[in-house]
Amino acid sequence: MADILPKLGAEMLVLATPLYVDGMSGSLKIFLDRSIPCLKPFFELRHGHVRHPSRRKCGRNLVLISNCGFWEMDNFDPLVQHIKAYCKNANREFSRALLRPHGIVLRNMIQTGLALDVVESAKEAGRQIVQEGKITDQTLKTVCRELMPIERYLEIANHGVQLAIRHQLDL
Repeated sequence: MADILPKLGAEMLVLATPLYVDGMSGSLKIFLDRSIPCLKPFFELRHGHVRHPSRRKCGRNLVLISNCGFWEMDNFDPLVQHIKAYCKNANREFSRALLRPHGIVLRNMIQTGLALDVVESAKEAGRQIVQEGKITDQTLKTVCRELMPIERYLEIANHGVQLAIRHQLDL
């Protein structure tokens, strides 16, 4: 953290995590908890809430990137709310979230050329956030678009689980 804390003053902070049990990975949670030295121990009233003032000049914007194996976008809601709360506490602006549901099938679909628009839109999102300070709704919509019918997804995902179980039994 001694090496990382000074870098938290960057204009843009990008946090990336897989979605685990409706939230962020343990590593990201530890990182956020250990960023507390960026704040003073005192309190102030900011936008109607008691918060800690910043100890040093911090960047303003924060972008979240996350992937999950669940189908529905609302599985990201608890994670996004947590990151928005962190932004309020850290006096940062929540820019946007780049979210990819049912990511289990993404790699194979990219390899077969069926989801190249998702990858290109993710790259475009990076360009937009750096150059324009925001990601367009259309770009976000393409990144999180449905990759296949839900019934087919369930078949593929459950088949993968069955293979993993068989593999474990063979060990």
